Amino acid sequence: MTSVKNIVVVNTSPIIYLSAINKTDLLKKLFGEIFIPGAVKQEIISGGKDTFGFLEIKNEPWIKTKTIENELAKKCLLTDIDDGEAEVIVLAEELKANIIVMDDRLGRKVVRLRGFRVIGTLRRINNGSESKRIRLLDKCGCL
Repeated sequence: MTSVKNIVVVNTSPIIYLSAINKTDLLKKLFGEIFIPGAVKQEIISGGKDTFGFLEIKNEPWIKTKTIENELAKKCLLTDIDDGEAEVIVLAEELKANIIVMDDRLGRKVVRLRGFRVIGTLRRINNGSESKRIRLLDKCGCL
């Protein structure tokens, strides 16, 4: 039996949240490599080098930035969701991705309507490792 390689496209917030608790490596452990569209890269790096996720986007070779081709599809999505989420969906369609990691509720709804499997950050963290479960709220001191 051959294993199917996951093609994973990730939105901005999962990268920022995981970077804030020094756990972006979970994405690498779970998926090997991830793809982000240009708008997600821009959202992260526009805050400067002290922004969570900046160093990961700049330095990690397993985080691949791809430019979308279908600008018209992006424009059609912008009536409901923001730039980054729209590009995530378009890039997922172009790459024929089978997983999108996204936290925004409306964005996740659009993703599901378009037939993609969507995973949120908290669920992914909690399911990521049986031996080391991480609770995002605990790490952030929210509980």
